[in-house]
Amino acid sequence: MSNQFALIIDYDGESASVLAEMLSWQGIDSTPIFDPRFLDRTLAEIIRPEVIFLELHMPLLDGYLICGRLQRDSRFQGVPIVAYTYDYESMDAAYQAGFYSFLGKPLDSEHFPHQLASILNGEGIWHNG
Repeated sequence: MSNQFALIIDYDGESASVLAEMLSWQGIDSTPIFDPRFLDRTLAEIIRPEVIFLELHMPLLDGYLICGRLQRDSRFQGVPIVAYTYDYESMDAAYQAGFYSFLGKPLDSEHFPHQLASILNGEGIWHNG
């Protein structure tokens, strides 16, 4: 079992599964949250993640609102929050909202290991596909 952990917040189970698999190839465990109604419960039960991947546009709860909540929560201070979405036009809005990085879907399995390493080493990545 790895000692690194990522949180994935995305209503799209297929996208979250692909991301979880790509993370596992890098030795990082992950927990997905598919339904924002379970956000608070899951956040209360998880260990502090090294990185959070957050879809910007979800039914019931907006990724920008979730980002703000996470940024105000002392448990997640300093944890990079990565916007990852098909909506490439949201890159500027994500930057203005305080996201640490932006990765466009679908993620590129060839570039993802380097992008992830950069994020975990304190370098923001702004890439739209």
